[in-house]
Amino acid sequence: MYACADRGVSGEAIAEAYDAFEKGKTSSPMVHASLSTQTIQESVKLMLLVRAHQVSGHHAAVLDPLGLDKRKPPLTLDPSFYGFTDMDLDRECVAQHA
Repeated sequence: MYACADRGVSGEAIAEAYDAFEKGKTSSPMVHASLSTQTIQESVKLMLLVRAHQVSGHHAAVLDPLGLDKRKPPLTLDPSFYGFTDMDLDRECVAQHA
């Protein structure tokens, strides 16, 4: 779903970052090797969306075959509640379980 939560920073990325730091190309070695703040925020939002579906997903189920019950699903099940758009739904992501 979202290409945002990596499996961590690879050893090669850390080695390249320290090499750039030692050559004076950057002021901090972790600037190049770290995940971006946006990536971390998107990962957290994605995990919150997944958790909302785990906890409240059954509220979105349509169990009334006659359509007499007109309940709206909880807002927390809507991806836009977390700031995701329709374009984000096609992105891939590796989310790790806690």
